[in-house]
Amino acid sequence: MMKPLVIVAGILITLIPWMGGGRDPLAVLISVFGLLITAFLLRDIPKPQLAAGLTVRWLTFLWLAWGAASIIWSVNRFQSEIWLLYAVIAVLVFALTTRLDATEKELLRLGYIWVATVVAAYGFYLYFTGDYDRLTSSYYWANPAAAYLAPAALLAGWRWITNRGWLYAIPTVLLGTAFWLTSSRAAALAVLIVVVAACAFGSVRRRALPIVAIAVITFGLGMGGAALRTHFLHHAAVSPSSRFSAAAQGESTSASDRINYLKSTISIWEAHPLLGTGAGTFSTVHPQYQRRVISASSDAHNIVAQALAEQGLVGALILIYLLLSLVLGVGRGIARQPANAVVAAGAAVLLLHFGVDIDDRYPASIALLAMLIGLSYQPGRSRALRNHQRLAVPTLLLVALAISVSAYRSNIFYQHGLIDDSNFQYPLAATAYASAHSGLVYDPDTWTAEGIDYYTLATLAGDTKRYLPLARDRAQAAIARDPKDAQHYFLLGRAYRIGNNLSAAMTAYRQALALDPWNHPDYYLDPAQVLLQQGNTTAAQQLVTRALALYPDSVIANRNADAGIKPTIAELLALQAADRLQHGNTAAATIDLDRALKLDPSNQDVKQLKAHGLSGPTGG
Repeated sequence: MMKPLVIVAGILITLIPWMGGGRDPLAVLISVFGLLITAFLLRDIPKPQLAAGLTVRWLTFLWLAWGAASIIWSVNRFQSEIWLLYAVIAVLVFALTTRLDATEKELLRLGYIWVATVVAAYGFYLYFTGDYDRLTSSYYWANPAAAYLAPAALLAGWRWITNRGWLYAIPTVLLGTAFWLTSSRAAALAVLIVVVAACAFGSVRRRALPIVAIAVITFGLGMGGAALRTHFLHHAAVSPSSRFSAAAQGESTSASDRINYLKSTISIWEAHPLLGTGAGTFSTVHPQYQRRVISASSDAHNIVAQALAEQGLVGALILIYLLLSLVLGVGRGIARQPANAVVAAGAAVLLLHFGVDIDDRYPASIALLAMLIGLSYQPGRSRALRNHQRLAVPTLLLVALAISVSAYRSNIFYQHGLIDDSNFQYPLAATAYASAHSGLVYDPDTWTAEGIDYYTLATLAGDTKRYLPLARDRAQAAIARDPKDAQHYFLLGRAYRIGNNLSAAMTAYRQALALDPWNHPDYYLDPAQVLLQQGNTTAAQQLVTRALALYPDSVIANRNADAGIKPTIAELLALQAADRLQHGNTAAATIDLDRALKLDPSNQDVKQLKAHGLSGPTGG
């Protein structure tokens, strides 16, 4: 019995959404080692069967191969490598799950229910002790947490209803209540669609009353939990009913936001129709196609649309064909064993949610979908693995190990750099960042992080001759590896600026602003100050006006997690007020300065203008 438990535990490790949904490099590394253990223990299966039919195998190969090939033309190689790592994990989970025997599959189903129950319990702890007003658990975002919990709630609830297994009453109630406290409308709609569709089958329709009863009871408990948080713990809470009411009254912006994401995604695809921008690179290119400040996103909120933007028409068609083939295989699995229907229902809920949210960002969610499909999938016909086919899983494991180990190593040095920066040890931090980008797989942002330290040293120590060339070199190295990320050009502009090469600084600033005109008001402030240094006040004020139009108070409030927004807007307001004072518009300048002081009471430029009403900051 010990061996089946270890085999199942290796897969379950990948389903644990710890460390931000399993995204932390350490979590990914542990997940890969869990799959390695499972693969090792399954190697000696007598006459092992193929995990999937011919069509699914070839489509899976093409999907991975096309994603891997996109590294060649990717705008951000690191993001494409991480995409490949997550995709390989999903394929491994699916392949290993389909090779389990009946006992091991049952253990895996039970294991997921209880892992999800622990995730729900942790979610309760964070919900009642933290500041966020929705239950998120270890995902730290409510919607993917809801999608993760929903299949487990269905599995546990069905066992409770059909087997009178009172042991499953506890996870059903906990999972259901936690699900409602996420207040995820999209996840609730996905569950409703799947349950209503399942009622076409007599076995589900006959148990409609207990299904409704569980939904009502857990919804009531969710309402009670929100009231407890509000009235007794004195923390703001989103009640499970309020967001549905807002949507019904047309007060929600979620639908319009998702439409904007899709429009941006289509624009990206139109610019890169055949090949895309590279697997996993949506977050890098989206700022160029963003439609408003508050519609920033690192994901398209639709897995197929994102594939279209990142991997072009070829990649999107492969993915669609692969998903359809898997759905057919799940249908065969249900026909052969009707008990698979509830697992397939959980997979359907998750897949629907993949179509409207950001679940594909999280390895735990991707692995969960692969596991649920693997549990209910049945190939058209089973055949024993040939020798060369048995090399597929070890090869994929080697790929996953190579990427995950290198990414983890890089992240260790990156974290050391962050610690050194927080202690103002900039030379040590720069050395750590240099080590972070010395391996096989690393984030090109580590080049910029190193460059920022050299820029800081040049500014603070005044040793521009020594440090400025280093800052420029690191910024240019980052640009070479990640040419569509505005932050690298912004660092380059700043390095040129303090080196008094204002023309080169403006060129770099314009490139930064072209790549990301929405999300960083300092991308407007810095070039406006340079233009003032050059005496071009008209162009400077045009930039200031453009930036302030993007950032009214409502947008600033929406972006309150970014501590740098308010001081930057205050400085932009000071520039505008100074110009207005010079043109004799004292009333408008006073309004600007009052608003600036509310945003940043410590701003010295604003205070001087307020006190003297004379010349303002000139960008020195």
